[in-house]
This record gives sequence, structure tokens and C-alpha cells, in this order.
Amino acid sequence: FNKKGAPWNFNIGDKVRVYGKKQEFGNGTEIEGLDAIQGTDDCLVRLISTGNALPPFYVGTTTSLNELPTNANGELYEGMLVRINSTPVTNQMKVARTVGLGTNAFLIVSNAAPSDSVFIDGNILTTYGTPALGTNISMVQGIYEQRARGYRIQLRDGNDIVVATPPNVNDA
Repeated sequence: FNKKGAPWNFNIGDKVRVYGKKQEFGNGTEIEGLDAIQGTDDCLVRLISTGNALPPFYVGTTTSLNELPTNANGELYEGMLVRINSTPVTNQMKVARTVGLGTNAFLIVSNAAPSDSVFIDGNILTTYGTPALGTNISMVQGIYEQRARGYRIQLRDGNDIVVATPPNVNDA
């Protein structure tokens, strides 16, 4: 349900208290309503204050935020805002895989740790199309979550990723 619409009218920066039961769904930790039955949407949500700054992002690397379900850091950052910044040459990130991952999903790697791939999900919280294979990524951020495949960064909107995509050429 849209908690930004009536009767809730919550906005980014609102501090809320949620009452429910913690459970796992597809390996991700979720808060379910008090009856612990998925789909009834009966969590109790109470507004505490408005106009608060968002919590800071955890700034990690492709190693600390890799997708493997065995990632020892994974549970520490699950459900949190995370960011990975790229630096040219030594830690340049790029799109390494685009097929076999589902709609609007792709893997990125960095030059510094080419075996540590990070799963980017552009389909759960927004619709962000998959960039071309090899596209350079300057920054990616979002909500770190676990699902059956492993850990992923869920993009919230197009502002959560900066890609080095050249402009379209109309004439040359």
C-alpha cells in the first residue's frame, strides 16, 4: 500500500514507529503485522516527528557489499541505505553481467576486486533499465536487502545510480 497517500500521508524524513512481528521472507528480514500473516497489511504505524534528515549511508566497497549469501557483512547492513563510490582507474566500477538475472537487474564489479560482484536491482522499488554491458558506474546507492539469490542493492529511483553513458549521437 502507498503509505505516502491518505490516510497515512507519510513523507521522506518522517520518523515513525512500527509495531509488528519480525519474520524472514525469501531470506530478507521484514516486519509483518501483529497477526504474522503475510498480505494482511496490519502493521501499526505511528508518526513520531516530521522533517528529519535521512540517516547517513553506509559507504562500502564491492567487497563489503558483494551479493554472495555467505557475505559476512550482509546481515549488518540489511535494510540500510548503502552507497558504493567509484574512483577512476584503481576502483572503476562497470556493468559485468546483464543476462539471466531477471528484469532490470545487473551485476557490477570494480577493477580493485573483479571477483566481488554486486547485484543491482532496478525492479523492486523503481523501474530502472539495465545499462549496457561494460558501462562505467560512478556511484550506486540504495537499500541493501537479502533475497533467495543473495544480497542486493535496491535502487529507489534513477538518482540512486550515476552511469557514464555517452549522449546519443544523431549525426556524425
